[in-house]
Amino acid sequence: MNLPHSALDEAFRGELQTHCRLHLAGYKVPRGLVSTTIERTATGKIDYLWALKKTHEMA
Repeated sequence: MNLPHSALDEAFRGELQTHCRLHLAGYKVPRGLVSTTIERTATGKIDYLWALKKTHEMA
């Protein structure tokens, strides 16, 4: 989810977690939420190598 950092406050996180628990199977509910700006390549596509590196940094 790509929202401005201010829009992803604690109340919104709670609402989103509740919505996921109601509508998804337990194993599909995300453990945490991260708000960040997605890096893109020169052609405007999502930079998957950047995303992979970012997820490894967070783990």
